[in-house]
Parts: sequence; C-alpha cells; structure tokens
Amino acid sequence: MNAAIGTSPLVDPEVLRELEAQLCSHAAVQQFVVSFIQLWEGRYARICTAVYRHEIADALDATLSLKAACMMVGATRLAGIAAEVEAIIRLHGPAYAVSRLRSLRLSGDATVSQLRDSYLGFPRTEGTEL
Repeated sequence: MNAAIGTSPLVDPEVLRELEAQLCSHAAVQQFVVSFIQLWEGRYARICTAVYRHEIADALDATLSLKAACMMVGATRLAGIAAEVEAIIRLHGPAYAVSRLRSLRLSGDATVSQLRDSYLGFPRTEGTEL
C-alpha cells in the first residue's frame, strides 16, 4: 500500500461541508451519506465478484464507481485504495488485485463506521439497520 494512503484520514469532513454548501442542504448530504453506507456492501461484493471472475470491464466499472462515491463523501483513504485496485487491474489484470481486497474491505468498514458515528451522529448497535 502507498504510505500516503495509509496515513490519510478515513473521512475528510471538509469535503462534506463543501458539498453541503454547494447543495445548500445538510439533509441532502446526510441522505447521500446514508446511501453511501447502505451501498457499501454491494459495491464491495461487486468488486470482489468481478476480480475473482477475472472480468476486467466489470472490475474497473465497480472500482471506478466506488472511487467516485468515496470522493463525494470525502472517504479519502478508501478512494486511494480503490485507485490502487484500479491501477493494478489496468496494469496487471484482476487476478493481481486480489491481494488488495482485504485492505479495501477493512478501510471500507472503518469508513462506514466513521461516517455513521461522526457525521450522522449515531453508532450502529446490533440489530440496527441503516
């Protein structure tokens, strides 16, 4: 992993503040964050499926989709790892990206937790759906 990615913050709150200012709506950004959280598992599963099936186009599409969503919510570390996965797929093919899936998962889960706890203001408890 690139050292800069590993030390970058999970979430840059300034990105969310800028998005709120652009949309003139805290509620709209909150809904976007909720959607990001709800879609995380599916996005990760789609990347894994495409990587394990060696489907280059699908793997790139799924990775680019995740990277774009991360950039919108300020998920800097996850966006960086997604960019690494994308580069590996482009240069070497999906089989070589398998080694980065664990980092992607761990960062994604940590990002979701931070967004839920810090931005939305409530921790997930067992049985709570968001």
